[in-house]
Amino acid sequence: MHRFAWLASLPRDIRHGIRVLLMDPMFTVVTVLTLGLGIGANTLMFCVVNGILLRPLPYPDPNRLMNVVSVSTTDHRMIESVSAADFPLVKDQTTAFDHSALYGRAILNLTGGQEPEQLTCAAITTDLFPLLGANPLLGRNFLPDEVARGKNQVAILGYPLWQRQFGGDRQIVGKSVVLSERLYTVIGVMPSGFAFPSPETALWVPLVLSGPEGSNHGWRTRRMLVRLKGGTKLAAAQAELNTVSARLARQFPQDQEWELKIVPLKEALVGRYRLGLLLLQGAVAFVLLIACANLASLFLSRGRAREREMAIRFALGATRGRVARQLLTENMFLALISACVALLFVYFGTRVFGTIAPAGIPRLDQIGVDRLVLWFVVGLSLLSGFLFGVIPTTRLSKPDKAAALKEGFQTDSTRLGFFKAHHTQSALVVAEIALAMVLTCGAGLLLRSLWKLGNVSLGFEPRNLLTMDLTVTSHKYVDPDAQIAYFSQIVGRVAALPGVSSVAFGSSFPLSPSMSVGFDSGAPSPQKESPQAFLEIVSPDYFRTLGMRLLGGRVFSGRETETSAAVVVVNQSFARRYFAGRDPLNTKIRIGWGKDLSGTEAQIVGIVNDLTPHDEPWPAMYVSYLQFQSTGHMNVLVRTVTKPLALADAVRRQIWSVDRNQPIVNLRTVEHEISTTMSEPRFNALLLGIFALLALTLASVGIFGVMSHSVHQRTHEIGIRMALGAARTDVLWLVLRQVMVVAGLGLCIGIGLSLYLTRMLRSLIFEVQPNDSLTFLMASLIVVSAALLAALRPACRASRADPMLALRYE
Repeated sequence: MHRFAWLASLPRDIRHGIRVLLMDPMFTVVTVLTLGLGIGANTLMFCVVNGILLRPLPYPDPNRLMNVVSVSTTDHRMIESVSAADFPLVKDQTTAFDHSALYGRAILNLTGGQEPEQLTCAAITTDLFPLLGANPLLGRNFLPDEVARGKNQVAILGYPLWQRQFGGDRQIVGKSVVLSERLYTVIGVMPSGFAFPSPETALWVPLVLSGPEGSNHGWRTRRMLVRLKGGTKLAAAQAELNTVSARLARQFPQDQEWELKIVPLKEALVGRYRLGLLLLQGAVAFVLLIACANLASLFLSRGRAREREMAIRFALGATRGRVARQLLTENMFLALISACVALLFVYFGTRVFGTIAPAGIPRLDQIGVDRLVLWFVVGLSLLSGFLFGVIPTTRLSKPDKAAALKEGFQTDSTRLGFFKAHHTQSALVVAEIALAMVLTCGAGLLLRSLWKLGNVSLGFEPRNLLTMDLTVTSHKYVDPDAQIAYFSQIVGRVAALPGVSSVAFGSSFPLSPSMSVGFDSGAPSPQKESPQAFLEIVSPDYFRTLGMRLLGGRVFSGRETETSAAVVVVNQSFARRYFAGRDPLNTKIRIGWGKDLSGTEAQIVGIVNDLTPHDEPWPAMYVSYLQFQSTGHMNVLVRTVTKPLALADAVRRQIWSVDRNQPIVNLRTVEHEISTTMSEPRFNALLLGIFALLALTLASVGIFGVMSHSVHQRTHEIGIRMALGAARTDVLWLVLRQVMVVAGLGLCIGIGLSLYLTRMLRSLIFEVQPNDSLTFLMASLIVVSAALLAALRPACRASRADPMLALRYE
């Protein structure tokens, strides 16, 4: 039973610890707030990591859900889509999957309300809902014959759309809705919280596999989701899929360039965010380590007042283990109180995080406190209590009993192993400075990268430019002439508005091209892979509206027709990549999809400058909408002479005067859109900058505490020096020299760690090297300045000491 005697004494130890902590309330508050902040920041980041990366997907057996993607056999690039024509063959020739489904994004316009609304929809095959284990709240799933053309005018509503547009009408099943000016019958409503494949999905319609898409093996436009059979290993399923890929490549020439690969669904959803989130979790762990080092230093300083107490305990027969247990109980009690503060911090922090996080991060709705997070808080609190308490506890549990009982005992002579107490505190400060240096360098790299992103030359003038998206999916605009007439009327009416200098449109936002095609110039390409470029379908005034530069030849005249010879304008990157050393002007190329280059022949008539997004410029071809039929989606650009948003309502009215049933989506300024694309790097820089600031603050507090303690311990020595003629500047330099030695050592260790750790930021930074010398220099100056400022007050206090009082100091 003696082995469990500590349990009997635990309540007594806790009561004694509470009395000790209440005797020094300021010390207790500082400790709880410091530790609570460190634990809270770590727990908040763990909530994010847990919600996005760790928490399982909300489907039955989520680990068996896989995406099938396409990997190029030439350059090994991966795209998340597959060929719809390949899908039935893959489904029939594989045995490793319980279910296989195909899905893709669709845009439908909901009319009948006060304003038309563009809906993000999902076109799916009938197996998708059973594959995900999802059942409609009302109604039924799609029937197999409803994926046939002519019978596919049925829809399943999402819960938010059902509530918002139809008031939660439980009799909605069987009623009709108008989608893109066609009647669809509502056959079901999905339950709240289900929104596959994205939170924006408003409804689901059948995916029709007949027609050109279902027969062209070169069109990789749909995504494939499968569920592994129970007990089937991923490697075995991939081996089977490799066999099917090889068979498809032999049977269809368009499949020779691609092979199919299995990727876990969770990895496909959140994989690109894994590195950034884990780096931020590691950064905030550094903050907690600095906080623990700070508290350990603080407890060492406080231990001087308890040396006599511990000596008396030993003199009365207490063992080292009993004293250590008492001290650790106090530390753990402090840590658990700090955990309560941390949970309060997390409660508010998760709400703030949801408002400042970039909109594109998936699974933000999963961030919250669950059982795993609570265990994390408890475990981290106990670990922190041990970390900051082990050194002071070890020191206090083996004091020099005879010396401690003497009147006027000075703790500077008490040793911990081979360290003196103040040497231990200095070592802790060195560690704090080193960790703060790592965070400051990381934050500096992200901030420099963000600055470069904000100052990159985009290749056009974004100011005074209004943009919006129009998607005409109505059957009355299937005819190319109808589309041309519709967009031409929009250009004419909007251009006539006062304050508008020019109007144009393109098939995608200027910095976000969406359609990549192959081409054949009739000459061997200097590149190993098949020639590819982004294709933009634009209006004649596109280049003038954006403010792009013509570098050679001409742009579109506006007199192009569907029957006249097709012409194309290319950018600098296209000419440099595929016509190295040759003039591309007047060269004829054949534009097609992938390896199917039996498409339109067009002559290159002009070269324009690159549009530069936040990576390398891409090869691009521009063709006129008068000659190439678009998919129905256009990004409208309006150049104004006044503030763009002041004309937003007038522009909207003019567009609706052409066709009231076509919704206008995401009307915004181009400057705002560019700022939105930078939200993720800005968010990373903001968080790491906050962590670095916290680390510097905690390190400065640690330096201040150590130097104050050192000055207090050396008061007698300082008095002797000043009595012997030392000037105040000499005393000031004596103290600052000590902190410079500590800071210099911490800086050297921190730079070494930074050179190693900042390499992990390579994929998160833009036009900045991980070992950027300017960033490291600025970070070093910031850390050294913070250390000197923290030591300045103790140094000034020492230099102003009265020698007579100092000589009498005990």
